Amino acid sequence: MLPFPNFEQVIDTKVASSGHRYYAYGHITNIRLKEFREWTAKVKGSQSYDVEIKIGNGYVEHFKCDCSDGCLGEVCKHVVAVLYHIKEDRLQTEEDFIELSNEVNGMLAGLSKEDLKAFMVEFATQNKKFRERLMLEFGQ
Repeated sequence: MLPFPNFEQVIDTKVASSGHRYYAYGHITNIRLKEFREWTAKVKGSQSYDVEIKIGNGYVEHFKCDCSDGCLGEVCKHVVAVLYHIKEDRLQTEEDFIELSNEVNGMLAGLSKEDLKAFMVEFATQNKKFRERLMLEFGQ
């Protein structure tokens, strides 16, 4: 088991560095809270990799990645990228996700369709990651 949130202190520095770059450069294309304290994510590398993580009692209790290193049970850069996402974005519990979701839903309820559409168009032209995700979700 890895300690959380200071997992980077006990893993290989090269893996930690690569994982942080993957996180910082937006290689996590999807992350979801599967169950309380359990996440699934897709991380884009040479291909898209599926990552699973479970955190409890201050430790990473379980991790899994379908890359070649992850299939051997090793901590890989894809797992590290997701751990950085969980740690740095501070969405670590189901309550955190619910609170943020409620906050965003409340804010969006007060916007007109035209204002939301104008924002999305402007933001998509300025943010490649958002544009790619928007096209992936809603493009034809």
